[in-house]
Amino acid sequence: HSTCFKMATVQDWKDRITPLLVGIDRHNPDNVPILQEYLLFQVTSKNYDFEANLTLMKLYQFHVDLFDAKCVAMAMLKSLMQLPENHFTMLKYIVPITQQVDEELKPVFDMYKMLESCEFKKFWSFYSEQLELVNGIIGLTEAVQTYIAGLLNNTYQSIDKSFLLEYLGFRNDDELKVFAVKQGWTDKGQQYFLLNKEDVIKPKKIISKIEFDSVAAILSTDD
Repeated sequence: HSTCFKMATVQDWKDRITPLLVGIDRHNPDNVPILQEYLLFQVTSKNYDFEANLTLMKLYQFHVDLFDAKCVAMAMLKSLMQLPENHFTMLKYIVPITQQVDEELKPVFDMYKMLESCEFKKFWSFYSEQLELVNGIIGLTEAVQTYIAGLLNNTYQSIDKSFLLEYLGFRNDDELKVFAVKQGWTDKGQQYFLLNKEDVIKPKKIISKIEFDSVAAILSTDD
């Protein structure tokens, strides 16, 4: 009944989905197929609808026979893209622990833990092994890089390029250079001067060759 929506516009989808997210219809398991199709639309575009995905996840919670691990993984990855918003955590509490260790879902939860603990080098290494899982999620890589850059902006003023390549998962300086321009970072040879909102009142921190664990510790305690 929803095939005609495959080429629908964002507004078409909104008009179709919005009535399903209110009142008693929110609990109707017959809505699972159209909500799953809407999720696929979000994944293959840059659109995002947390309320619709939350409704789908709750329907899975109460109708276990309809549970679809692939769709849950997609919803979780879309929520991961919203960091530092807490959407991932909110959805995580709906997924039973027994299903979080499902072979299709465990990598998603593992990636979140790595980001949460600022194990960025480990994250990108693991991420590169999950291409089948992550490749179809439009904008995922860029969203994670932007999230990490935000943490770095709030923590450091200057940082070695070698660390940035590791933290952001770039393969070479050229990729990093394009990203740095978008971020408003200044190229200082072997380092980048980051865009820090607190430059005026915060003493300069120059990050050079220090252990990765030290960086992770600093980041994980930083607000």
